[in-house]
Amino acid sequence: SGPGGTLYGPNAVNGVINITSKTAFDTQGGLLRGTVAAGERTAGVRYGVPVGDGGAVRFYGNFFDREGLPAGAAGDVDDDHTGVQGGFRMDVDSGDDRFTLQGDIFDTETDLIEGDGERGYNILGRWTHRFSPDTALQLQAYYDDYRRRYLLVTDALETFDVEAQLNVRAGAHRLVGGIGARTTKDLFDNDLNPFILTPESKRLWIFNAFVQDEIALNPELDLILGVKLENSSYSGLEFLPNVRFAWHPNDRTLLWAAVSRAVRTPSRIDRDLNFLPLLATSPDFESEELTAIEAGYRGQPTASTSLSVSVFYNLYDRLRSTELTGGALPIRLRNGAEGHNWGVEAWATQQLTPWWRVRLGLATLSKHFRMEEGRVDLGNLNSTGNDPDYNFLARSQMDLAPNVDLDFAIRAVDDLEAPEVDSYVEADARLGWRMSEGLELFVAGTNLLHKTHDESAYRNAGQLVERSIYAGTRVRF
Repeated sequence: SGPGGTLYGPNAVNGVINITSKTAFDTQGGLLRGTVAAGERTAGVRYGVPVGDGGAVRFYGNFFDREGLPAGAAGDVDDDHTGVQGGFRMDVDSGDDRFTLQGDIFDTETDLIEGDGERGYNILGRWTHRFSPDTALQLQAYYDDYRRRYLLVTDALETFDVEAQLNVRAGAHRLVGGIGARTTKDLFDNDLNPFILTPESKRLWIFNAFVQDEIALNPELDLILGVKLENSSYSGLEFLPNVRFAWHPNDRTLLWAAVSRAVRTPSRIDRDLNFLPLLATSPDFESEELTAIEAGYRGQPTASTSLSVSVFYNLYDRLRSTELTGGALPIRLRNGAEGHNWGVEAWATQQLTPWWRVRLGLATLSKHFRMEEGRVDLGNLNSTGNDPDYNFLARSQMDLAPNVDLDFAIRAVDDLEAPEVDSYVEADARLGWRMSEGLELFVAGTNLLHKTHDESAYRNAGQLVERSIYAGTRVRF
């Protein structure tokens, strides 16, 4: 959580989700899985084989068929959808050199209008060379093509990205640096209403360079300094610095603090969306800015307890607002809002017995946003979000027997203000039985405490969340 602009660039503002998939070496053999519920069916297959002395490859395919959600604020629509996805990953390891090639292709269809859905494909290649135990170079390139059609609106995004990263350990320094380039071409064709992008399609170029140095000031204290420079043909140059301290007085305690700058760069909607004479383009729309101050603790207070607590205070400037032009039409998107938010995030794991583990999590958020003096937002600051004051999660994980697992979770979410949504408490559960080394059966349920409940009251998208109970299996061979 928190900004990650120094390593990940613009738009890594309030958090980063980084997913690392298993290598093909770790997924040899076959796997079949499937689930059945009242409103959903899924199936998947994966198979991996070795390639020569130092390589491996796997292939996979997934299928899902999901029925629509019941009407909420948005009303009832025929939003059933089905989809298939497939792909592969190949890894080759020759000691000092590692190479990865992977790709995916998918096609999803909705029932609302024939031909509506999402489809796309991607391909990625990555080569890593280790010059020594302290120095490594990584080169990566990928191409992604995504297209969607929904309710007479077609949008598409084509992306090509290349990057190089160097990791060096030298004395008290651990350096990571890199350069990269990306080009994107978008398309927005709207036959549903008069809102359009001008131009309808545009190619953008982005170039970046970054460096981060983790300096061991002494055996217990690290100073981390980093900065990223990114220049876009659309929004210009962005400067994204980061300063962090990490104090680890022993191997079970870490105290840290950080100050970072992050930005959300203008999207094509921010600058190029128009519907004259109501809405005009906003070529002067600038990046939204964040300065984040964070501190926290992470450690093991006891041998059976893990705990992480962090606090944050975020200062926002130049947030998006919807304003009249000189007190009259047309409306333009501007950078007239500012403010701050603060909160606490805490997570704990307690191993109660060798067969029973409990996890607790709490996140709070308080915020205060306003318009700059003399300015009025027609959207009533809706760009700043509609967030609960707290989220709480408690999860129990039990090994009832060597081959039987029972997981139970309960979560509580505070109410929302605009639009209004009541607070709620929900529960999920899963019972799994490993009949043999290669066969597992399970039954699970989500949102068990209510038949339906509301999580979003937005008129154009809010639907009710349903209770779901499903059964499934995994077969390994």
